[in-house]
Amino acid sequence: NKMAGILLAVTLMSVLSHVDNNNVLPHWSGKQPDPSKPGGGLPYLQNVTSYTIYNATTGGNGTYNHGPMLTIFNNTFVACWYNGPAHEGQMNRIVIALSMDAKTWSSPTEVFPAVTHKGEENEPFFMNEGRLYVLASDIKFNNSHGPGDSGHGAALMREVIQIHPTIELGPIFWLAARPPSIETNFSFPTVLELTNPVTKHDAFVLLSLQVNETVSGCCNERSLYYLPGDTSQLVLLLRDSHLLRASRCTLPPNSSVANHFGKQASMDWYTCKSGTGAYMFEQPSLLHSRSTKTSSVSLMYKMTVLNRQPTDGLPNPINCDWSDPVETNIPDAPSRTCAGHLPNGYVAVIGNQDLPPSRDTLTLIIAKDGLTFDTHVVIRDKAPKPNFFGPPGYQYPSFMWCKSGNVCESDEFFSVYSVSKEDIVISWTPLNEILNLAN
Repeated sequence: NKMAGILLAVTLMSVLSHVDNNNVLPHWSGKQPDPSKPGGGLPYLQNVTSYTIYNATTGGNGTYNHGPMLTIFNNTFVACWYNGPAHEGQMNRIVIALSMDAKTWSSPTEVFPAVTHKGEENEPFFMNEGRLYVLASDIKFNNSHGPGDSGHGAALMREVIQIHPTIELGPIFWLAARPPSIETNFSFPTVLELTNPVTKHDAFVLLSLQVNETVSGCCNERSLYYLPGDTSQLVLLLRDSHLLRASRCTLPPNSSVANHFGKQASMDWYTCKSGTGAYMFEQPSLLHSRSTKTSSVSLMYKMTVLNRQPTDGLPNPINCDWSDPVETNIPDAPSRTCAGHLPNGYVAVIGNQDLPPSRDTLTLIIAKDGLTFDTHVVIRDKAPKPNFFGPPGYQYPSFMWCKSGNVCESDEFFSVYSVSKEDIVISWTPLNEILNLAN
């Protein structure tokens, strides 16, 4: 009887532990940042070397630069960001720059012009079967090239066909069934009007990797990841003013997204994905989530459902029952976060996990289980005074790691960010230093 009681107790504890774990949200473990101390009192990375991708003062292509993201294509580093003459606004366009060594970078090349009166914001790269695409939405987080929820929204999409010896770009098209209801002097085909079968196939692959997101009336910048060891367990981080909220859901069995997540484990490089619209995917798969004033669904879903009839034949999103977004104890400056996985499977989040309102301290936090963020470090702080219109700080970051091979000379961790919405900078740290932090 005693042994049976012990077995029953162990069984109950196991069941309760499993149930509780499904409801556990990301949380900060350890001492909170102290705004009276440099870097909030958090430890600093020991080896950080920084290089300028674009200098707003001398670059000659506009003094507003923000939201950089990285990828690798044809053994070349590619950086993408949104760029404007002076301010965030209607003249924002999307540009890319190239580098063979992630130290010396080319002048930027325009990928998308300022299509609407709202301006454009880059969304993360999409890659399928070795083909690279750049995407863009407008800068208003509750719209997608459309006049609010009553309009017809759509993202812009374009292939980067080659980058050597010169950059060659494919045609711009709307990732939707019909053109959006916007004021523009441009005319682009829709995904259904594409004549190139390969491009159309890739666009449909992207659309097939949608996951609905039904968090209502909440939040701007957001990023998503799956729990280590279980690609069906998704976690969504949502920035709501000065709060960082979180939501969870479980993907259906054998979903295309979970299967794509599993494939990334064999890659020798990896980049996190995030944004105002928060494309959220592990190379080469994609999730995309975006908030609206009344409801939130996958941006891909929003762009197509509002623009589509049942006979259009565009893929439906995978249904995932998201929990209500709950405030976490993870500090936020606020700014954009970018979540992803390290080579050992741990979850890392780069952002300004300091106390508001400053975006000065660029941080990296790590959770072995994807939930308990008990490792916190400062990448950089003490940003220089803005030369133009600020605000000051190292902000809207993303990260990429790369193992030594054809592209990287050594195992490296890259942080890329804007400096006061002016310069675009990349910082190097030995990958082993990052991996040893949580060990």
